[in-house]
Amino acid sequence: MFSQETAASAGVPNYIVFYYKRDTIFNTISLKTLYKAKTIKNSKDEAMIDEYALSADETDAFLLFMSTALYDAFNIVSKMTAGLTDAPVIDGNTAIGGSEDVPNTYNFKIVDEAAYNSNVLYIVDDGINKYIQYHILADWYELVGLDAEYVKHAALRDAARIDLTTNRLFQLRKPLLT
Repeated sequence: MFSQETAASAGVPNYIVFYYKRDTIFNTISLKTLYKAKTIKNSKDEAMIDEYALSADETDAFLLFMSTALYDAFNIVSKMTAGLTDAPVIDGNTAIGGSEDVPNTYNFKIVDEAAYNSNVLYIVDDGINKYIQYHILADWYELVGLDAEYVKHAALRDAARIDLTTNRLFQLRKPLLT
């Protein structure tokens, strides 16, 4: 999700906050790994859910993966943060619209250039979200030793990074180039 914000103090540019709720991302990743684990059978033809699905017991690993993914996503947009502070925020509160406080979010800010096409922000947000999810899935599958799934999700993560950098962010910056 994202929110366009007006700077509270002089000399600080207006900004856009891209934020992702911890529980929403956790539930999505948990569901995806659960469905995959249902297809992996042991010698007794039993699903390997306990071994390969991300559950609440593995929250500590998820939080580590989520932090790493957000820092990596932030690195992609870091050139768009000049003049801003407090970015990124890991598992904190995100103030939205000056009053609403969304707890347990992972977020970062970019400078809101007046020329940005706000419709493209949805496309950028989707790209960041995909990148973060593929990043976490690749890390999870590497941890649990599902090499084929790790390779697949690492490739998806890398493709999402390229798409975000060369397509989505380019579309956001394009009005600045003319």
